[in-house]
Amino acid sequence: ADYDITVENITDGVIQGGKGDIALRTVYNTGGIEFLPATVGGAINTIVRTVGGGNIFMLAGSGGIKTGYLQTYEDGGNPGRIRIFTNNGGDIETRALLVDGGNDVEVSVIASGDLTIDGSVVTSTNKVPSKEDQVGTAYICLVSENGSVNILGAVEVEAHGKQETVAQIHICADGTVTVHTGNGKVQAIAKTSSAGSADAAIRIHAG
Repeated sequence: ADYDITVENITDGVIQGGKGDIALRTVYNTGGIEFLPATVGGAINTIVRTVGGGNIFMLAGSGGIKTGYLQTYEDGGNPGRIRIFTNNGGDIETRALLVDGGNDVEVSVIASGDLTIDGSVVTSTNKVPSKEDQVGTAYICLVSENGSVNILGAVEVEAHGKQETVAQIHICADGTVTVHTGNGKVQAIAKTSSAGSADAAIRIHAG
């Protein structure tokens, strides 16, 4: 859209995709993306999901992004990546984020303004039996360039490769970083099935 994208509340609550990408983009720096709740002031419960490797992309300007749950799963390959970005001071508000399966998984959410995640952020690989998957990577990047990061849930990555494995969490804010994990945790796990390297790292930077 040239300016704003508004997604009305969906009766069954799900936007389901397969191998193709689901992409919402605004052209100008003032544009915004907003999913509407079932009732005014309520939580956004819409699920945007791909199950065959399709990515989920959202890009907006100062109007920011307000979305529900975002999920990608594998179907014989790798799951899609979740990448959400704003510029020109736009905030991002989202529910839980999940990327599961395959051997290469990523969640990247970079807000020009504040970043708020109401739920957990989880990436996990589980495709080590395949002969082709010698390297396993799981990555979470949560950034507020000019504001603060507030996460109301766990942040977990788990990667499992044959010869090399990398599991990384990077949380960065110009202001404060707050994580309310509840019964969860901030955790990075890297496993290998042979004598290869396993590198797990958590990096948290705050202004």
